[in-house]
Amino acid sequence: MSYPYADATGSVGRVAGVPFIVAYFDAGGADYVGPLTMPAVVLNAIFWFLVPQIIMYVAFARRLRHRAT
Repeated sequence: MSYPYADATGSVGRVAGVPFIVAYFDAGGADYVGPLTMPAVVLNAIFWFLVPQIIMYVAFARRLRHRAT
């Protein structure tokens, strides 16, 4: 997942990775990655796996608690 981002000069590049930034691609197509790229990819995968699980757990817990009363 990526989104556009304008730098200080007004050139629009793309940021890859949500919520952890994995890479930045400038308007010329050059990529900026570093030693934290792979850990950020792993953290993004863990985040996007767990967040829906947590939301569903809370929703079902509320439903079960409401049904019990």
